[in-house]
Amino acid sequence: TVLVAPGTYSENFNFKGKAITVVSAEGAANTIIQGDGTTAVVTFDQSETRNSVLNGFTIQGVSNPSPSEYYPGVLVGSAPTILNNIITNNPCNGIDVDFGGPLIQGNVISNTNTSNNGSCGSFTGSGIVLVGNYSPASIVIGNTIIHNQHAVDYDGGGLLMWAAEHSVIESNVFAENATPTGEGGGIATFNSDAMIIAKNLFYAN
Repeated sequence: TVLVAPGTYSENFNFKGKAITVVSAEGAANTIIQGDGTTAVVTFDQSETRNSVLNGFTIQGVSNPSPSEYYPGVLVGSAPTILNNIITNNPCNGIDVDFGGPLIQGNVISNTNTSNNGSCGSFTGSGIVLVGNYSPASIVIGNTIIHNQHAVDYDGGGLLMWAAEHSVIESNVFAENATPTGEGGGIATFNSDAMIIAKNLFYAN
C-alpha cells in the first residue's frame, strides 16, 4: 500500500504492472493528481490485475492542451481496480479502456469536454469508453457519470462501448451527458453482445 498525503501533485503516474494499492489519506477532494497534458494522468498498461488499485484521488487534465496533447484522465489496457475517485475536466475521455477489463466503482466522472477535431481518435469526449474484448470483462458499478460533453461526431456522451462484450454496467447515475452531433447521450453501444445494463438511473441526457 502506498498512502498519499493530501495535496496537489503535478505529475503523470504509471502503475507499471505493480500489484499495489495507491490510496489517499484524506479522500479524493483533498488529493489531486494534476496531469501535464503530455500523456494520460494515470496509466495501467502492463498486465495489471484487480490487485492494482487506485483509490481516492481527483484525476484531472490540463485545461487547454495543444491539439497534439489530448489524453484521457485514466488509460487502461489491463484489469485494475479504480475506486472512489473524482475524474474530472479531462480533455479526452475520463476513463479510456482499450482492450482492458477494469473494475470501475464508486467514482464521479464529470466534465469531459473537448472542442478538438479528433486528436483523441474516434472516441473523443465520453466519460467512459470501453473498446475491445478482454478477460475479465469490464465492470462499471455505482459511479456517477455526469455532464460529459461530446464535441465531435460520435456517440455515447456518458459511456461508449465498442466490441466490449460481457461488460457489466450496473447501479450507476448517468446525468446531463450529451452528444451534440451524435446519438446516445447516456450510453451508446456497438458490436457488443452479452452485456448487462441494469439498475442504472438516467436523467437529463
